[in-house]
Amino acid sequence: REGIVHQLLVVSLHLVAFEEKYRIRREELEDIMQLLNNLEQYEEHPAIQQRIREAKQAKNIVVIGDLNLHIKFETRFLYEMGLSDIWLELHEKDPGYSWDPLTNSMINTFLPFDNRRMRLDRICLKKGSKLLSPRSMEIFANRKVNEGKWMSYLYPSDHFGLKCEFRVNKSKEFFQQKYAYALENFQGEHLKATGFRSMKTIRNYRVLALTLILFFALGAIIYIFM
Repeated sequence: REGIVHQLLVVSLHLVAFEEKYRIRREELEDIMQLLNNLEQYEEHPAIQQRIREAKQAKNIVVIGDLNLHIKFETRFLYEMGLSDIWLELHEKDPGYSWDPLTNSMINTFLPFDNRRMRLDRICLKKGSKLLSPRSMEIFANRKVNEGKWMSYLYPSDHFGLKCEFRVNKSKEFFQQKYAYALENFQGEHLKATGFRSMKTIRNYRVLALTLILFFALGAIIYIFM
C-alpha cells in the first residue's frame, strides 16, 4: 500500500540430484526451513534483522531454484513445509517439464539414453503471503540457440528457465491466495514411479554402448592390421 514498505525474502536453492536421494532432499529442505526460522540470528545488523522478521511475519517468502524433485510425491515435501508450488496452482494439467530430453536435444548429446521428463525447477510462495499473489508463470529458454546452424543441438541450458509474475497487493485488505492443492493430492503408490528410466538403468545403457563401441573399434583395428 502507498506509504508502507513491505519486506520480501527470496531464497535460492540447489538440492542434491538423482531419484534415489529423495530422503536427503527432504532433509535439506527441512534444514533450510529451520534456518529460515532463525535467520535473523545470523545477521549482526539490527536493521536487517528487523527486515527479516517483518518478511517472515508477513510470510513474504519466495523459494526458487533447482530443487531436483525427481519423483512426483516429492512435491508433498513443499506443502508439508508451508510452501505452495506456483506452477501447480496456475497450471494444474500442464506437466511443465524443465528437464525434457525429448525437447532439449542438448541433454542426450551429453547425457545419452536419458528419457526422464521432470519438473526439477520450482518457484514456491509461502502460504498466506500478505504481499504477493502469483499472476502468471511460464517456461522460457526452451528454444535452440542456433536453429539450423552449426551445433544446432545447443539450448541455453540443459534446464529450461521459469518466469513468474507476481501481483503486489495494494488494496486495504490483503489478498488471500486460495490454494488449489493440499497434501491429499500427493498420496498414493503411483506417485512413487517416475515412468522413465532410472539413473541406474541409464548408466547401464551407457556402459553397454561404450563396450560395444570399443568392441567394434578393436575388431576394426585387428582387421586392418591382420
